[in-house]
Amino acid sequence: MRSAAAERWQIVAVAILIYATLVACLPVTQIDDSFITYRYAENLAMGRGFVFNAGERVEGITNLLWALMLAAARITGASIPTASLVMSLFLQGATFWRLNRLFFLMGIGVRQSFALLVVAALGAHWHLASSNGLEGALYGLLLAEILLRVASGKMGAAYLACGLLFMTRPEGAMVGIALAFLDVLRNGKKTATRSLVFFAIVGMVSLFRCLYFGALVPNSIIAKSSGLKHFGDKIMRGSGYVFLFLAGSGFFVLPSLALVANIRKVGVASLPTEAILSMIVAAGSIAVAVQNGGDWMPNSRLLTQYVPVWLTLAAVAVRREVIPKGVVILLWGWAAVVIGTIGFRAPWKFNSRISGDTQDFYQSVVEKLRGGLKASDLCSAEALGYPAFEFMDVPFHDPMGLTDAWLARNGKPVPRFGKVGVSHTLLLKPDVLLWHTPAWLRTVEPDELAGYRVFRHGKGVVMIRSDRGDLCERFMGWPEPPISWLSRREKKSSPRVN
Repeated sequence: MRSAAAERWQIVAVAILIYATLVACLPVTQIDDSFITYRYAENLAMGRGFVFNAGERVEGITNLLWALMLAAARITGASIPTASLVMSLFLQGATFWRLNRLFFLMGIGVRQSFALLVVAALGAHWHLASSNGLEGALYGLLLAEILLRVASGKMGAAYLACGLLFMTRPEGAMVGIALAFLDVLRNGKKTATRSLVFFAIVGMVSLFRCLYFGALVPNSIIAKSSGLKHFGDKIMRGSGYVFLFLAGSGFFVLPSLALVANIRKVGVASLPTEAILSMIVAAGSIAVAVQNGGDWMPNSRLLTQYVPVWLTLAAVAVRREVIPKGVVILLWGWAAVVIGTIGFRAPWKFNSRISGDTQDFYQSVVEKLRGGLKASDLCSAEALGYPAFEFMDVPFHDPMGLTDAWLARNGKPVPRFGKVGVSHTLLLKPDVLLWHTPAWLRTVEPDELAGYRVFRHGKGVVMIRSDRGDLCERFMGWPEPPISWLSRREKKSSPRVN
């Protein structure tokens, strides 16, 4: 007769097998922003400092811990893109293991645990967001670890994981703060000292940012902020973002809604701390996503990274019998339909958001420039990550402000992307400028574009300084409209600049 422990190992193994099979069939991609992190990690591993460009201390990423892990992998000789994918898959698999243990501590039976783990295994958008080259898988595992440690009463370890979560993404601080509040509320003021490890990590990381980068928060956060003037617009965009998340991953949320609807029957006071913490974090994650106006990246990654929280609430709903047992089977069906809408294996792409002509544009430009750029050149690219990682020795300027401190504070807000200032970019006199949205150039006077030759490829344009004949020769054969063509583009193609 099998032991309960053996059964639990078997169900988590089956869930991981389902997950691995699904990921092998899904169009897993590494998005352009992941290559920005890769460049920071590569520079750190090669001894150039934790920088995007040598000598420029600007924090253009928000995933400090993930970048450090990738740098460590690079030091061992691993390729960063490969290490990113392998680590993400491993961390996602480990999340299933920790969730299984959490469900056991919460009193969830083996069959119920298996049903919930299958729901997790079928979460296509969660898996895609966790394997896109960014920190999603690490963030999810740390969330699961925090909830597990809280459920087992190991609060010191829970606060340590909260500190690591903050290092992974700044908004992770809300989890540690919420836990400290609940700890004092439920266990008395004497427990406040247990949270010191979390606040110590937050303090040390913040001090490091101030001393090394000269700013308390990452420059990329400043770049994507737009103030109260655009608050209404961000709420509208953010609400639409939440709707898309619910359409693609709502099967994670539905049991939580049933729990909330029956909260009087269940009784808040009777809920375990990990359940109340999950409620606070779930609400906070939606608030953050709405306040940010959503995000341009695919798979609703700002919200799918909180799937372990939603699964914890689903476990409570199952445990308290506020949803019929058959509902979980319906959740499987919902997840399967979503998988069908995504489709299966597609050719490997560096960016799943920038696709078609634009993807072909950047890959074609990189091949044209390979071997032609020098370390003394300056390039600027609207989609910064991929070309910048391909040319590690060449300085790159970000016209959207993520790695440019001046633009982040003085540029014009572009919802979800950053801040733009084409005149500022042109003043830097880049040797090469890459735009997949050439309409940005309508925001400047034609005279500011003088001194450049323009080459078209699909919808994108390459601007090369006229005195760089060696680079211009590489693009001979591409359509070369006059520079005035850029200022005559139809107004309907102009980007929205607030």
